[in-house]
Amino acid sequence: MNKVVVLPAVFILGGLCGYYLPIATSNASLSQSSADVADTIPVNSAVHASPPVSASKTESLDDLVKQMDVKTPKTQFEGYRTFQKLDQFSVDEIEHLLLSLDETQVLLRGQIAWFFSGKFPERAFFLMETSMGDNQMSLAQTLFSNLTANQPEQVFDWLQNNENDFVMLFPIAEQQLNQKIALYQTLAVYPDWKWAAYEAGVDLLEENDRSQDKWSTRVLAQKAAQSDPREAIIYALAQHRGVVDAGLLNGALTEYAKINPLEAKTLLLENQEHMESYTIDSVMDQLIARGNFSDVYALTHSLNDKKLTEQVINNAADKLYPYGSDKVLELFAVISDEKLKISAARSVVTYMSVNGYSIDKQLEFMDAGLKDTVGQDKAITYALALSRGYKNDSLALKNYMDKLKFNNKEFALEVEKFMGYMQDI
Repeated sequence: MNKVVVLPAVFILGGLCGYYLPIATSNASLSQSSADVADTIPVNSAVHASPPVSASKTESLDDLVKQMDVKTPKTQFEGYRTFQKLDQFSVDEIEHLLLSLDETQVLLRGQIAWFFSGKFPERAFFLMETSMGDNQMSLAQTLFSNLTANQPEQVFDWLQNNENDFVMLFPIAEQQLNQKIALYQTLAVYPDWKWAAYEAGVDLLEENDRSQDKWSTRVLAQKAAQSDPREAIIYALAQHRGVVDAGLLNGALTEYAKINPLEAKTLLLENQEHMESYTIDSVMDQLIARGNFSDVYALTHSLNDKKLTEQVINNAADKLYPYGSDKVLELFAVISDEKLKISAARSVVTYMSVNGYSIDKQLEFMDAGLKDTVGQDKAITYALALSRGYKNDSLALKNYMDKLKFNNKEFALEVEKFMGYMQDI
């Protein structure tokens, strides 16, 4: 049974002669092309015979194929320039080349199919339809995926009238779902199609109700919101399905935060019962990038859900630390709950350890950030940092603990107790 062809990322450079190189394509999500949809051109069925090409051109094309088939070009630009040379060959020659490649040349065939479907879409549709057989089914699948990325409107029209052929092309239900979702995600970027594509995609995902489709729904929402995220927010709140569309609202706010993070923060707080942590993180990222630190502090202590608040505060502390420990201390100043503050400090210390900050720096941060806190959670935080930071330096650990006992014996003994538990585990 044929599997769906998945095309990996090929080049990073873009458009040439009305077609675009793929940044990344997959069953779940395909790159959007800005190639214009061409008028339908009648295709003579005899053209599939692929008339032989001239000897000189065949040699030239063979040389080009050898260059393209190098798995790792010296540079990405060199790979792009090689790919660009396809433009000198005719539609017949490119089609003949595609038919000559076998299933082992997946990447090469994917690159050429991308070019072919972008520059010669009508012929690509024809070749796809006439390749639906045991010998060339994987070529037909490759062409469908690339046509979805390059010509989504035409693929949608084709699908409405050729459902049986589509099922033959992708006989496994999972394949069919992935290909349709990829189509709707691509169409959702087009302003005239976005809501039709979005609603169709949501219906399809709800019908199948797969746990892994949460990401697909998120991508679909963000793509539908790209052209006008403010409009998407209004659409999400309009309750077209009888309730607020939380998925679209989150996706739209993620996009809107890139344009206006301050208003996005306001809208987020007004609709926080529908918010997911990734949306809050996205808004915080944009606020921090613009230096709106006070708005980040305000956001973290304006959430109603305590569990979500802890997660958001921890993420905020980690994101703020690279801007200076003083920014984290300013955040701590607005946190009244000691447990939340200690949890955030523990998150930052873990971040510092992973990123190579010395134990001395970690202790300096904790001393400043947790000076007004007490209790075993604070002792556990110190114990974790010390066990990790002085793991291979017992003398330095002893010297630190002696100093800590001199300043605060009760706290030092508590820290030692938890360090002992950690060693026993």
